[in-house]
Amino acid sequence: MLASKDERLWLLNRMANGLASHLGQAQPPLPLEAFFQQPPGLYQDDFQLLKLDIGLWDASFVRALDGQGMIYVNPDLEPYERRFALARELFIAIATSRHGRDLGLYDLVREDLVSCANYFARVLLAPDVLLRAYQKTGGDLSGFSKTFQIPPRVAAMRWEDTLSED
Repeated sequence: MLASKDERLWLLNRMANGLASHLGQAQPPLPLEAFFQQPPGLYQDDFQLLKLDIGLWDASFVRALDGQGMIYVNPDLEPYERRFALARELFIAIATSRHGRDLGLYDLVREDLVSCANYFARVLLAPDVLLRAYQKTGGDLSGFSKTFQIPPRVAAMRWEDTLSED
């Protein structure tokens, strides 16, 4: 194993918060789909977003033989679930991109990819700075899901993340 769980979570937290900062959103919810309209140059070939019914899955990242990455997302999903699935698959796209592989990211998370992708997605959709601002203004768990437009189960997990970080 290349890193401990805590080290992986620290890195994923920094990556998700950095990406959220790149999107420049001053208040929730984070405009996740805007990222796909103009991804950073390193990822131009990794983030094509296609909305179509994919049957049993909520979303799935696929990399074609030519290296082109595509995220297929089911447009019939409830919007909060779709945002979370999209953020999760975005992490998989980043980790498996040429840049992610060159940096060793995929090797670092490969053994625990699903858990890492879920954590990254939680942090990306509720980045530290926005979550702490929400909490400082009296926001509580009961309104968190709606404010950040994330599924209630994900909101509860992200809320717990911040308690364990303190």
